[in-house]
Amino acid sequence: MSDAWSILPVCVWGALVAGTVIQNIRLLRVFRDRYPQLAHKELPAVFDNYRDPEKAIYFFRKRAVAALRPHKDIWLERQRFVILVNVTIGYWLVGAVTIIILAIFLT
Repeated sequence: MSDAWSILPVCVWGALVAGTVIQNIRLLRVFRDRYPQLAHKELPAVFDNYRDPEKAIYFFRKRAVAALRPHKDIWLERQRFVILVNVTIGYWLVGAVTIIILAIFLT
């Protein structure tokens, strides 16, 4: 039973990462399909089939906030994506700090 507790945080982190990736895919599809002119103007790489970090980073930029805020459906998808990214990074940081603190106290 104690082995399951050591695997659980990794599984939770994997689920968070998978959820973030799925949300990013959904956000890009909504952006590309419902607003093709805006997508081509703001992020031309959204129509290409290769992976590009700009496809995720774009949604954190100030110009993306200004361009997406009037569109309620894509704005909600963006907010979910931003929250998931923050939760995933925060979970990783809390886990790393916990491991460091436990290492210091147990030595």
